[in-house]
Amino acid sequence: MSIPPHWLRGPDLDRFGVPPVLQPWMHERGSLTVRLRQEWPDLRLQVLREEPGALLADEIARLGLDADEVGTVWVREVQMWGGGRPRLLARTAIPHWGPENPWAAVAMLGARPLGELLFTWPGVERSDFEWSTTLSWAPTRWARRCQFDHRGAPLLLTEVFTGITSHTF
Repeated sequence: MSIPPHWLRGPDLDRFGVPPVLQPWMHERGSLTVRLRQEWPDLRLQVLREEPGALLADEIARLGLDADEVGTVWVREVQMWGGGRPRLLARTAIPHWGPENPWAAVAMLGARPLGELLFTWPGVERSDFEWSTTLSWAPTRWARRCQFDHRGAPLLLTEVFTGITSHTF
C-alpha cells in the first residue's frame, strides 16, 4: 500500500497547524457520529451521492490495487449537519462491489450514518489514520481517512471536517 504525497500519517498531523479544539476529533477512534450527536443533538445526514462510481487515483493507491483490478465500486458521499451548519463531509468507497461483498448493507443505509453500521459489526478492523489538507473532490482544510476491513473486504472512508470555528466545530 502506498500513500500519495498529499496524505500524511501519524505525528505528521502536527505539520498542518490543526487547532487544539479539533485535534481530539481528528484522532477519534470511536464513532464520529456518536460524538457529533453529543455536540449537536439535531444532527442530520444528507446523502449527496450513493451509486456505483470510480475510485480516485489516491484511493486506488491507498488500497494497494491496480486500476484494472478494482471492479465495480460503490461510492457514498454524505454531508452531516448540526446546529444548522455543515459539520462533516464523508466519502465512502468500496471496491469489488456486488451482492456478495460483505459491505453490501451499506447500500441500504439511506439517511442513516455509516457509523451506525461500522461500530456494531463484530470483526471489523480499522487502519491507522492518514491526514490531508488537499483533496481534489472537496474544499477542505482538514481531512482524515482510514480503511475498514470486514471479512477480507476493504472500505475506505474519508472524512472532511467542515464548519470549523475557533470555539467549537
